[in-house]
Amino acid sequence: MNTISITAERLGAALDLIKPTDGALWETFANSFLSSEFPQLRPVGGMHDAGRDAFLYEPDAEPGVYVQHSTQETFETKIRDTLNTLQTSGFQPKHLIYCSPHDIIKKADNIKRELRQKGVSLDLRDRTYFVTFRNESAGRVTAAEELSKKLVDPILKGAAV
Repeated sequence: MNTISITAERLGAALDLIKPTDGALWETFANSFLSSEFPQLRPVGGMHDAGRDAFLYEPDAEPGVYVQHSTQETFETKIRDTLNTLQTSGFQPKHLIYCSPHDIIKKADNIKRELRQKGVSLDLRDRTYFVTFRNESAGRVTAAEELSKKLVDPILKGAAV
C-alpha cells in the first residue's frame, strides 16, 4: 500500500465540483486513474473520436473494449449515443467501460440489461468507484491529487481558517 494517500472526502469534494463543461479535465483524470488497472489503455478522446475516449489495445484482434468518459447527468442517453456512434463508425464493441463523476450505478440496471440484450456488457465506473479505489496505486493517488488541486484547493485558499 502507498504511504501517500488521499482522503475520500477530498476526492469526493473534487468529484462534486466537476461541471458538465469539465469534460476534458474529467477525461484526463479518468484515463490516468484507469491506466494502472489497464496498461493496454489507449486514449483517443477529443473531437472526432468516433465514440472512443479510449480503448483497450488487443495485439491480435480488433479492440472489443471501449471507454467513454462523461460528465453528463443523463448517462443512459450518453451510453446509447456512444454505442450507436461506435457501431456507425464500424466498431464492434463487446464491452463498454463508462466513467462518470456522478453516483449512477444504483440507477443503471435497465441500461445494463438493454446493452446485454445487444451483446454488449456495461462496466460502470462512477463516483463510488473512484472514491473507493483512490489509493490502490501511486498512479491513482496522483490522478486524484491532481484533480483535487485543480478543483478543491482554489476553494480552500479562499476559505477563512
